[in-house]
Amino acid sequence: MRIQSHVPLNNILGDNDQNAKYQYVAFIDIMGIISTFERSRDTAMIFILRFHSVISQLIARGKIDKMITYNPFNDGCFLTADDSKVLLDLIKNVFIEISKIFIDEKEHKKKFIIRGGLTRGTILHGTDIPGNVKNFIIGDNYKQRFLLGQPIAQAVKLEQTGGYFCINVSPAIASEVESVNNWFNWIEESNIDVNQFKNCVGEYNTNSIHPHKNKHMQYFNKMISAITR
Repeated sequence: MRIQSHVPLNNILGDNDQNAKYQYVAFIDIMGIISTFERSRDTAMIFILRFHSVISQLIARGKIDKMITYNPFNDGCFLTADDSKVLLDLIKNVFIEISKIFIDEKEHKKKFIIRGGLTRGTILHGTDIPGNVKNFIIGDNYKQRFLLGQPIAQAVKLEQTGGYFCINVSPAIASEVESVNNWFNWIEESNIDVNQFKNCVGEYNTNSIHPHKNKHMQYFNKMISAITR
């Protein structure tokens, strides 16, 4: 039997894109996970599990599981929400908690860093793909893993151009969030000691073998300077 790969777009989106949602989208990722896997599979797995544990606990603690969609995969995740405040509060808390873990961990090889991208746009969730799309025959559990739309790619691109602990914000929504030079200001109202944080990141960068570490550090310093000036 020949595989049917063509799915007419109107079969998915319906009239006037009625199944799509206009939402805020964040992509958060652990930096350098490939090199961590090459060094130690167990260490990489610990990083990934700690990362997702923080996010899932914050969602549960805030009782926002009905307001947030959380799509985890390997060392990253997508987070979407209708309400920008709900999503921004979650992102802020994720970065604060991971930063505290980073500061408290004394061994370089046991530290991990995250960064992210934030945007907004029209998204199609797998749960909203109509049941009559016949090519998705594996079942609802398979469909629910899908997250489709240009904002997904945009969030990834924004994340890839950031530095240590940076959240790059799309210029289209920068005026809506607490951003400075298109970086989300997650640190200013936290209880993190900025000087201690800068020293820890600087020491990490010194010991890092990442080929782009100087650029990552430059972006981090620019973010901190812009936020704390």
